Amino acid sequence: MNPVEKLSHISPIRADHALYYESTQQKNIMNGWANYETWNVSLWIQNTEGLYALGQLCDSYQQFVDAVRCDFTFDGVRWDDPNINHEEMDDMLAEL
Repeated sequence: MNPVEKLSHISPIRADHALYYESTQQKNIMNGWANYETWNVSLWIQNTEGLYALGQLCDSYQQFVDAVRCDFTFDGVRWDDPNINHEEMDDMLAEL
């Protein structure tokens, strides 16, 4: 089986300004997170020094969203995207 055939079950999806691929078998699951948007914002918070420091000061994800001074991650996901799972984000921020 050639590489193209191996990836035939994956379809391109557009989320805000970011193009990513989602397996039809694991729809709405992204690396253990509820969805792409939740995974993406958590990735940026945990791996960017300034966002990490801000996250440590916040008691909730909503407080983080209110404090952050930009609208999007560098991948084009809005910090206030309605698809973001706030419970997962609150748990992640509590562990920082």
